[in-house]
Amino acid sequence: MISLVQTASSNNATVSLTVGVANHTLIAVVLWAGNPGSLPIDNHNNVWISAGQSYSGQPFFMPVLNPYVQIFYSLNVGTGSTSVVFPTDNKVMATFLAEYSGISTFVTNIGNAGYVDGISPFTTANINTKPNDLLFAVGTCNGTNMFPTNMSGFVQRISMTNPNVSVADQIAIGGLYEATFSATNADNYTVLMSSFR
Repeated sequence: MISLVQTASSNNATVSLTVGVANHTLIAVVLWAGNPGSLPIDNHNNVWISAGQSYSGQPFFMPVLNPYVQIFYSLNVGTGSTSVVFPTDNKVMATFLAEYSGISTFVTNIGNAGYVDGISPFTTANINTKPNDLLFAVGTCNGTNMFPTNMSGFVQRISMTNPNVSVADQIAIGGLYEATFSATNADNYTVLMSSFR
């Protein structure tokens, strides 16, 4: 059974926590103010993999209002104090880290981003799950009060106001799931969701 162990967040390129049990999984989220950078690294030489492409709701004709967002993961990590660093010349606005037990593999990742002129909620496409899959969802926008909505069973794990970000997760019972977030006065948005089992 997959279970959340702990979370951490930071407003810079490094985010840290202490892993107490070997072979857990770390899931990391990064928000870049510019084009996406490279894979994260950590002080235990764990192998980091991108869960999928980065997404941004930034319109091409406007300055940076909404960051590029991407999810990464590392399976079977070692124990001890772990600092995850995103080595990039682009400005890192925020980083998030979650430790889970019981994950054996990554399944899939979906995302959606756009410019909506003040309209929410923002929704991903569906992910088809099996019972006990972990759904890990991230929503960010240039407005305020970003939070998961119409997502029965999802629990908000991390919330930040500058930048405006919400991270939520759920253990699925099987079937189709989508991630939906709402916000106030948001013109552009990014929502992502990854699944693990």
